[in-house]
Parts: sequence; C-alpha cells; structure tokens
Amino acid sequence: MGRMQPIVDPALQPAIDLILEFEVGGGESYYNRHLLHPTQPTPSSGITIGIGYDLGQTTRLQFLSDWRHQLPDRDRLRLCAAIGLTHHRAAALLPALDNVTIPWNNALAVFHAKTLVTLGAIGRQFAFSFDTLPPDCRAALLSLLYNRGASTSGESRLEMREIQNALKDGLLDHIPVLIRSMKRLWIGKPGGPGLIRRREAEAVAFEKGLGAFKAPDLCA
Repeated sequence: MGRMQPIVDPALQPAIDLILEFEVGGGESYYNRHLLHPTQPTPSSGITIGIGYDLGQTTRLQFLSDWRHQLPDRDRLRLCAAIGLTHHRAAALLPALDNVTIPWNNALAVFHAKTLVTLGAIGRQFAFSFDTLPPDCRAALLSLLYNRGASTSGESRLEMREIQNALKDGLLDHIPVLIRSMKRLWIGKPGGPGLIRRREAEAVAFEKGLGAFKAPDLCA
C-alpha cells in the first residue's frame, strides 16, 4: 500500500485517513487495482475519477482547473463529456472512457491541493465552530460532508440538519447518534453495506475526538 505525501497541517491527517479508507480502500494498492480508470461507484452517482472526484457534481471550469497539471489535455477534454451526468446517462458514457488512466500520484495531488481545500471551506460553512473541534471530530464531519455534501434540504437530510443544529448549540454528544441514525437511508440499497460501515466509522471517530476533548477536564 502506498504512503500518502506529507501534508502541511497534521490536524488533517485523521480526515485524510478516514476519507481514503472508504474512497480508495486505504491507499495506492487498492486504487491501482480498482480505480485507475473512471468508475461509477453507485447507480445514482456520476462518473468518478481519482479519489472520489465525481464529474457529475462539478462544473467544466472547475474540473479543467483542478486537473490542469495532472492529466493530458486530450484526457481532460474527453472527460468533460461526463460533466453533470449522473444515473443512467453516466452509465451509458462510462464504456467510452474506461481507457482513460488517472495515476495514483496525480489523483493524490488533486486531493491534497484542491479537494481538501474546498472541503475545509464547506466544513466551515456547515458549522462556524468547525475549526474549534478536535481533529477526530473534524475528520468525521469532513468524511460525512465529502460523501454526502452539505445540503440540509429534504427528508433524507433530516440528520444533516440536526447535526448542524447540534454543532450550533454545542450538543456534541448528540452527533455520533445522528450519524448512526443515517444508516436507515442505505438499508437494502445498492452500495448500502459500505455506506453503513462508513457512517459507523465516522461516529466512532467523532466519539474518539470527544474523548480526547474531555480528557483534560477529567484530570482537573
């Protein structure tokens, strides 16, 4: 398994480890076996490249900018055909792109330089207290936001709304319960077991962060 490159902020390492565990099976070895070429992870997703970079959920301008130094122009232009496509439209296009190769180091470079920066901004918009949380709590939230996005609209987003409110009100103990409650959404669904495992891992990470956060008070 390949080791990831060092990062500037060590506090991000728990988030990176958690995201990579579920997006690319932990690292380079799994990536090279299963994700070296474009995929469609679930029937509802878009064509995805690199480390969970969903072409169905980005813009042409953003994609071309993010990958400018990491893919040849001809491959970037071919992949532009997948921008905004999800579900069956993405599935229909996938065979035409399955010979595009996205090397691990290039995928990791985009993840560090682009994805994490964007994700951190999303975390701060989702919760003003984001930067004050322990690293493992931030890791859990970043993994959740990376996987689900930050929308709080609709019945399926009930727990996302409640998590946002709990963060605002300082009710951090409620958050692992709310993360686990989301498992209901994937019972019996395609890709469900993996997402259920991910929610459990995020809940455990948040609890770990809370434990570290409270430890000094116990010694006072």
